[in-house]
Amino acid sequence: MKRKMLALISAFTILGATSKAVEPYAFGVKIGAVNNMLMGIDKAKVVGENESQFLSLGFAGALYGEYAFHENVGVALEAGYFMGTIANFKTKGADKDKYKIDLQGIKFLPMLKYYPMGREDENGILQVFVGGDITMPLSGKGQKNDETAVDIKKDDLNTVGFGAIGGVGYEFPFGLLVDLRASYSFTDLFKEEVTAFKKKTLAFADPKKEQTSLFNYGLTVGYNIGVLLEE
Repeated sequence: MKRKMLALISAFTILGATSKAVEPYAFGVKIGAVNNMLMGIDKAKVVGENESQFLSLGFAGALYGEYAFHENVGVALEAGYFMGTIANFKTKGADKDKYKIDLQGIKFLPMLKYYPMGREDENGILQVFVGGDITMPLSGKGQKNDETAVDIKKDDLNTVGFGAIGGVGYEFPFGLLVDLRASYSFTDLFKEEVTAFKKKTLAFADPKKEQTSLFNYGLTVGYNIGVLLEE
């Protein structure tokens, strides 16, 4: 009996020694650049027919944590700060007035991740992710041509915005990671009951009915500090 137990223990020991280790965790920092599009801005009466500019650049920095409860499936959370231009356009016609809207705030991104090739360190980690986009806008500014910028106060903005995010990324064995992502907010950027900027500055005819939602896409790079703790 003892010999059978020893043989069984030896078999499990050999199996454990020869199997590839999978690190279930990751944590670190990320920075990214995105191109923003403020959907619904074409309803603004002060703008009328407009020509949107291709680039409305924004930037973000975040801390993140990730845990794989299965070799192919895991969860992650990012929390960080964003800032930048969310709308950049000019009117058609002789005047061609230029308008720009900037925004800054905080983001939380809870995500579900799928690792098609597993989390084998020596191979790098391919990942596909989807999740929620929770936005807390803090303040912003709106500007026409070279005129003095108009403040978008916190009272003008919804306290929390909800949306969705999705993308694909790759983490190299030494910890560098890159991903392409896109997100869309389902909620209006501005409050319905307080419409000072939306009604007075952008001259929306019906601020409660005409919604402005934020869509963006971009590139994120980061580093998994967890690889420094691996043996």
